[in-house]
Amino acid sequence: VDSVVSVTLEVVLLLPFALGYLYWFSDLPDPKTLFALMFSGLITAGPLVLMTYATQRVPMATVGLVQYLNPILQYFCAIVILGELITGWHVIAIALIWIALVFYWLAVFRAERKTASISSTV
Repeated sequence: VDSVVSVTLEVVLLLPFALGYLYWFSDLPDPKTLFALMFSGLITAGPLVLMTYATQRVPMATVGLVQYLNPILQYFCAIVILGELITGWHVIAIALIWIALVFYWLAVFRAERKTASISSTV
């Protein structure tokens, strides 16, 4: 319930700014486009709510790993589905993400090992 309230509050607080932006920089879109914009907000809110529920039930180490894997999976979809070209900068970015993932995994592994050794000595 808290996650739904949080996402709803976020949308309510940002809605006036979004409408002001649309009004200031262009005319308000036609009703069909405006409906599509509002519906895209609902589509965005769904995964945010589900992510909030997941973070309450899954260990934070798992959530951290998923957060690191997300850009890799998105880029994989861009390559396979949309035909995105791989440049040197993309390879560097993916390598940095995997290096960060290894560092994160090592930190989690060490913390769990330290916790296990402390609990076994007590």
